Formats: sequence, structure tokens, C-alpha cells
Amino acid sequence: MEWWYGFKLHVQCDEVGRLCAFALTTATVDDRKLLDPLTRWLKEGIVIGDGGYLSQAKARDLAQRGVSAHAHPQEYVPPHYSLSV
Repeated sequence: MEWWYGFKLHVQCDEVGRLCAFALTTATVDDRKLLDPLTRWLKEGIVIGDGGYLSQAKARDLAQRGVSAHAHPQEYVPPHYSLSV
């Protein structure tokens, strides 16, 4: 059996696509832990991510600062297994 080690890249861009902030984590880190550090300075704007980033409480916190949060429901992606003979 082969083992895979995964990473996630979390990025923040401005309205014209310029990179403003990023974080690289292992695949086991909860996405919600990166939402605050990446949006701490926002006073208005839009945050778009998958369902792993937002809880109702975090969406409320962002809304109080004038930040609109939009999340696509997170879908389960089965792990990739490869067999060696």
C-alpha cells in the first residue's frame, strides 16, 4: 500500500486577483482555523470558499464587519488508493 501526504494552500486575493496572503497547511488542519488569520484585516468585501471554511457563527462574525461570506457545499472526495503488484 502506498501512503500519500497532503497539503492545502489557502490564498487570499484582492478584487483584481493580486495575492494578499497565503498559508500552507497539512491536509489534516481544519479549514476554519485559517479563516480568521486570512480575513482579520477585512472591513468590507466578499469571502468565497467551500463549506469547510464557514460555520454559521463565522459567517455572522464576518457579516458584523461588513464582509459577505459565500460557501459552496463541501463534497466528499474519496481517497485515492493505488495498488502495487
